[in-house]
Amino acid sequence: MIMYYVVVKSLSELLGEEGILRLPSYLPEAYVFDDARRKAISDAVEHLVRGENVLIEGSPGTGKTALMFMVLRELSKKFGIGYIREGVASIGNEHFASGIILFYDDLPRIHPDAMKSIVKNKVRGLIVTGRTEEVALVKRIHGIDLYEYFRPIRVPSLSDEKIREMLLRYLDKEVVRIADENAIDEVVRKANGLPVYVWQVVRELKIRKQPLTLSFAKSIPQGMLDYVDDILWRLLGGKPERYEVLLTLLCMTDFARYAVHQDLFTLYLSCC
Repeated sequence: MIMYYVVVKSLSELLGEEGILRLPSYLPEAYVFDDARRKAISDAVEHLVRGENVLIEGSPGTGKTALMFMVLRELSKKFGIGYIREGVASIGNEHFASGIILFYDDLPRIHPDAMKSIVKNKVRGLIVTGRTEEVALVKRIHGIDLYEYFRPIRVPSLSDEKIREMLLRYLDKEVVRIADENAIDEVVRKANGLPVYVWQVVRELKIRKQPLTLSFAKSIPQGMLDYVDDILWRLLGGKPERYEVLLTLLCMTDFARYAVHQDLFTLYLSCC
């Protein structure tokens, strides 16, 4: 019988381009704390030590996954750390009995039967993430109120001051030169308090192998949704099938229960 979880030998397995969480390898040194995040980490650890479950929730881009990692780092001093396998249909309490805390990034996309088993088996020692707006979706689709089984830890956006600090730290870690100090103000203004925006800016500069210039900062859209839209159009702008590709992506984001009949999926892909 295949166990429903995998124990990580080192938290470094979670970081980097090939890491389980795909977070920056330097996150532990570069993570930016504010009062809300310090309290969130402290509260999450306290709940999990007591055997409760924790749901780290927030709007897209607020840094839920990064916060979860920081909680796991604290927990690893006393517990083993593992993650729930993709596609498993049942979760039990064997991990907790063995002194292991399990994590899962983006709980709403877990297998429906696994979600139900958490309730049925009264599973303990879980830390998961989820978008606030999807909590209601889980209740509507699965009839499960996550707040009854998880302690919610809400992650707010960062202040402009903290976004600036994060930007400077990430640029330094990625060895990206700042060509114009005014570009920093421009990026901070457009980030709208979202850490993921900063991460995307730094990644793009790293890939382009260019410094942070004011012209670049002015060229990127404000807000993460517009940024992603801009990236997609730059990738697809010259492709005659660009409208079909975007329509396919739009349809796929709206699939109920994150599943679709194979014939319908094939039809969508045939448009590309």
